[in-house]
Amino acid sequence: MTQPDKKSEVREALFSLSPWVIRVLLFSVVTNILVLTPSGYMLEVYDRVVNSRNHQTLLMLTILVVGLYIMLEALEWVRSGIMHQAALAFDQRMRRRAFDTAFAARLKNMPLGTAAQVTGDLRTVRDAISSHVMLSIVDAPLAMLVLIILFLMHPLLGWFSVIGAFIQFLIGFFNERRIRGPLMNATRGSTAS
Repeated sequence: MTQPDKKSEVREALFSLSPWVIRVLLFSVVTNILVLTPSGYMLEVYDRVVNSRNHQTLLMLTILVVGLYIMLEALEWVRSGIMHQAALAFDQRMRRRAFDTAFAARLKNMPLGTAAQVTGDLRTVRDAISSHVMLSIVDAPLAMLVLIILFLMHPLLGWFSVIGAFIQFLIGFFNERRIRGPLMNATRGSTAS
């Protein structure tokens, strides 16, 4: 039995990923502000272009927005790369321990799936670290910043965003409730096989 005061190796390995997480947070602040590009573009077009009917202003605004979209996609690519590096660092730190555990389980003649389960769990955690879900979790608190900026731009934009976020939450909630049972059955079947 493990001692309660001894830290978990997995927890220590996850906390060692903090430099990567801090980098992702810094990039996330910029990408979440760049998400407001369409709203800013719309406001500028209706404020400057529609009143003046200046096609050159419209062209320059469009070029600026396309450049910001390219920058947004580049930053998303960089964020994904950073999380991939973090996942590889976690894997390198834990793979020896997972191998030793699986090997010891085989030597003790534990059930056949035990050794495969250890390496499968390591792969699952590694894949979860580098997944887009983790980036979404990082973006969730920053979404409040985006909502505040949208309210500052125009209250109507802010309320439409709040309503849209609530609708997305409802869709996710009901979707998760609908697929929970079949997903659990599939997991049980996979484990049994």
